[in-house]
Amino acid sequence: MLEILPIVMSKWKIRLSRIQKYDQKIEKRDIMESFVRRNMGRQVMVRERMGRRHVGMIDGIIPGRGMFIRNRFRRIFLPFFLIATLFLI
Repeated sequence: MLEILPIVMSKWKIRLSRIQKYDQKIEKRDIMESFVRRNMGRQVMVRERMGRRHVGMIDGIIPGRGMFIRNRFRRIFLPFFLIATLFLI
């Protein structure tokens, strides 16, 4: 008969999974950053994680942090972690 052994999670495996999650976040940020660089100066609509929407032109980027959107009245800074979707108009 086969014995079924309980799987014991060690602290090492938990730490490894946290590192993997961090690497995935950095990878997503890098993908977003390259997309913003390619489409600098184009009209976009951005939806935040809070549900607010911003429409404007991509005005600038701070590497690893976020991007600026300029609309008729002001310039808005949006950090990459806050952006849920980004549409080209």
